[in-house]
Amino acid sequence: RDLTNLTELDLSENQLTEIPEEIGDLINLTKLNLYCNELTTIPKDIDNLVNLTELNLSENQLTEIPKEIDNLTNLTILNVSGNQLIEFPSIFNLDNLKELDLSYNELEELPAGIIYLDNLKYLDVTENPNLIFTEEEEDWIIEVMDASKCTIHRDEQDDLCLF
Repeated sequence: RDLTNLTELDLSENQLTEIPEEIGDLINLTKLNLYCNELTTIPKDIDNLVNLTELNLSENQLTEIPKEIDNLTNLTILNVSGNQLIEFPSIFNLDNLKELDLSYNELEELPAGIIYLDNLKYLDVTENPNLIFTEEEEDWIIEVMDASKCTIHRDEQDDLCLF
């Protein structure tokens, strides 16, 4: 059956362990919800989903996000909370991104390019115990982001940390 006209797909809470590469054939998808599965990887063909505006990958077992995610230039909401991410690929091209949830991971640094996303209004980095900010990111967070729901403190190296 031809599903290329499908615009929304909710596969949440299905105990999925993988997503077939054919997901990239659903080029008209605008919303993809993969919340609360058992995914460990996301196919690189996800970059074919150029119309995607909302992507929820939260509460899986992801250890990495493909760098191709930076090609999803229409994304406005991206949620990858509750995974096992240590790093996140650059997001220089996600100019339309308004909400980014990176909470409850193991991130050590913010994604490259994040400070250049002028439309970003919500950033959650709660419970990333090893997350350290550069001085430039620190200034950006203080000036641009509303960090009122986060506790900000400096670590031993005098770096700003949000928890």
